Amino acid sequence: SCGPFYSVSSRDRVDFSDTHSSYYISIHEPLVVRTNNITISGYGHNVTIDGSGVSGLNNECLRLSGNYDWVDYLTIKNCPSYGIWVDEIANNAGGNYNSIYNMTLLGNYSGGIHFTDEDLDGYGGNNNGLYYSLIGATSQSPTSCIVADANGIGILLTGNARANQISHNFILCNNLDGIYDFYNDANHIHGNTIAGNLRSGIYLAGCQDITIDQNFIGNQVGTVAFGNAWHGIEITGTTAVTIGGASIADANVISGNGNSGIYIYGGSNTLTIDNNVIGIDAYLDGALPNGDAGIAIVSNTIPSDSGFSIVIG
Repeated sequence: SCGPFYSVSSRDRVDFSDTHSSYYISIHEPLVVRTNNITISGYGHNVTIDGSGVSGLNNECLRLSGNYDWVDYLTIKNCPSYGIWVDEIANNAGGNYNSIYNMTLLGNYSGGIHFTDEDLDGYGGNNNGLYYSLIGATSQSPTSCIVADANGIGILLTGNARANQISHNFILCNNLDGIYDFYNDANHIHGNTIAGNLRSGIYLAGCQDITIDQNFIGNQVGTVAFGNAWHGIEITGTTAVTIGGASIADANVISGNGNSGIYIYGGSNTLTIDNNVIGIDAYLDGALPNGDAGIAIVSNTIPSDSGFSIVIG
């Protein structure tokens, strides 16, 4: 059992002993890293951090509030808030340029991971990367979801958390949206499998300059339906979004979702939806339908003289 773990300033790396093949660590307070250039690595070991004993106001399990920190190969589970929270603390201009790699985030009540600039000053929660991680399941291809493994939201971005890269993750089976991006700019959602979540795969609200490409949304490897219960991508009040791209290599496979593949409303504009596969499989030769429309534009009034548009194809 571990108590507080603050300011890892006396060393620049936290590894685990080669004498043990696995570690199960129960924590009672959040692990807080305020220092820059820290590495916390569980590589080569089966390291689980269990946050079921954490209580109090800030009750995420791991808080990254330094810059250029690296965390990899840990399982973080059962936290009463988020498994990982990336943010500045007390205006320290932290929570930037951190890399989170090959993690497993399970059963965290509020969500798997939260990127934010909580005080909205623009100096936190920016330019981070989340790569090759499992968010809500222990397998890249589960045949069914395990309730105890689901997080609340898979990944949450709020408070103008800018220019973050969400790449090559498996965001599966969570109780709410797979990715919820709320009033942020310039985030890139690339190469993920986002499936089996109980609301929408990706929900954008009030965002701008978002790129979504090369994802499997509502399916596994573009061939097996594993639908998000609501929409594949839900967009409201959002501007300047690219879904897909200039080449078929940028395509998302948006198929197998419970409602629409892409659902647009709330005055969203300057959207480009190009070179995607919607409602069929990745090989373009078999039905993999969404439950409702492929692309739905609903109550989304754009003034005719505004110069804004939605371009499909």
